[in-house]
Amino acid sequence: MRGPFPAGHVASFFSSETDRVQTVVDFIRDGIACGDTCLIVATPEHRDVIRTQLCQRSIDVPALTARYQYIELDTRTLLSQFMNGSRCDRPRFHALLDTLMRQAASRGQPVRAHSETANVLIQDGLPDTAMELEELWNEFSREHRFTLLCGYSTAAIDTTRNPGRLTELIRALHSHEV
Repeated sequence: MRGPFPAGHVASFFSSETDRVQTVVDFIRDGIACGDTCLIVATPEHRDVIRTQLCQRSIDVPALTARYQYIELDTRTLLSQFMNGSRCDRPRFHALLDTLMRQAASRGQPVRAHSETANVLIQDGLPDTAMELEELWNEFSREHRFTLLCGYSTAAIDTTRNPGRLTELIRALHSHEV
């Protein structure tokens, strides 16, 4: 991957929404500059803020969306398509993500994605499921080439039973940290 973000499965820890947005916007802006297909899996509020920030940086998000270079998905909708109660359904995850990644890669350009699905699971009180999801992303990355930036709220992590251990697990399940 070109630019300042390392290729692979990247973790980013946020102590503020400003930090979150800045990191994601830089990640996406860098990808757009390289011609990558950029996929955002975020809550409606975060997608709106990211889109606004990109537009304020003279990035034509509607044009990128029209040519399928910028794709937005809703975190909870995506989760609902592969969750089985409070657990990830491995076959459904792989089938869904396989289709999604093939579509995103159809332009013939590298794919970079930002996802806050694991963070949402932690906020929902499901940190073990969030780590199961990260393991599924790692499995999936052995079959598909893409860069994934996962965003974690330190405030959400701090509400868990063992925040230090969870942070260690997050770091262990990612190839890099920014």
